[in-house]
Amino acid sequence: MNTRMQSTIKAALSLGLLSFACAVGAQEPAPPASAADCIAIDYTALGKTPPPEQQAGSISFVSGGIGAPQSEAMRAIKSGFPLTLTFAEHLDGKDAYTAMVTVTVRDAESNQVLCVSNAGPMLFLRLPTGTYAITARSYGGVELTRNVSVRADGHQDVTLIWQPQ
Repeated sequence: MNTRMQSTIKAALSLGLLSFACAVGAQEPAPPASAADCIAIDYTALGKTPPPEQQAGSISFVSGGIGAPQSEAMRAIKSGFPLTLTFAEHLDGKDAYTAMVTVTVRDAESNQVLCVSNAGPMLFLRLPTGTYAITARSYGGVELTRNVSVRADGHQDVTLIWQPQ
């Protein structure tokens, strides 16, 4: 192969690799490393019943509430969970439910005990008694953190509302 042809091939390959690198760099930022360990919630079962309860170790949870019928169904089971989270965004002067939230739950020793992605607009958790840090990351990447105490004899309802940036 002559030198001119080799140079042309090298230039074409370099241009192709550069174009690929630019296209990859233009994509949305990758989720945080811990999101890879998260349980992705599946929204295929929308309707008049709450989604099935899921289990992760000693923690059970259910997430849903998209649409009025499922929101009502979720509210009907709310009292059976010691911790309920509701996610909303403040838009046009009012709070609107939001989903696609990544939620990380850490115990008092900062150990991650649960991570779920695609949660919301409601996430109900059955956690062991204790103190937890709940971090919720919106689709836009903004994090809100709340510290909660779960008691065996009580119920705690936490609403996390993202404000406009």
